Amino acid sequence: MKKVKYIMAAFIFLFALQVMSSGITTTTTMSPGIEQTVSQKPTTGEYNFLPISVGLLLLYFLSAYFTRKGVLFSPLTHRRIWNVLLLFNFLAAGITGILLILRLDLRWDIPFIRDVTFWHVETGIAMTIIAFFHCVWHWKYFLSIWEGKRKSR
Repeated sequence: MKKVKYIMAAFIFLFALQVMSSGITTTTTMSPGIEQTVSQKPTTGEYNFLPISVGLLLLYFLSAYFTRKGVLFSPLTHRRIWNVLLLFNFLAAGITGILLILRLDLRWDIPFIRDVTFWHVETGIAMTIIAFFHCVWHWKYFLSIWEGKRKSR
């Protein structure tokens, strides 16, 4: 049964990565004999807010449902998986943010940095949705912080 749990967790993780990485790659000719592969934004819109949001919400509610039924994994493993996804999206958004700073402030002209804004926004959207789940799990903690500040006044 443990193998099934880990396989399902891997599928959830891979599906989340697929939702986030729905860009289009094309090859453009810069000058005669020189080609460059460029990743373009999807043709459906500038950013994939709805597909990422709906995909992550659907994944979360399905995984939560199966966790409560005891089919996939324990609630602790369920939280760990989503916390790891939150960590990966945080790191991706942070690293792409640093690359944007290097591009804008230090005028670094690295070819792959041109697409970083797109990925920064995409991972930021995913991070925000997953952070919402995280805050819902810890609402009592946040409530105790607010209540503690009110009592100290």
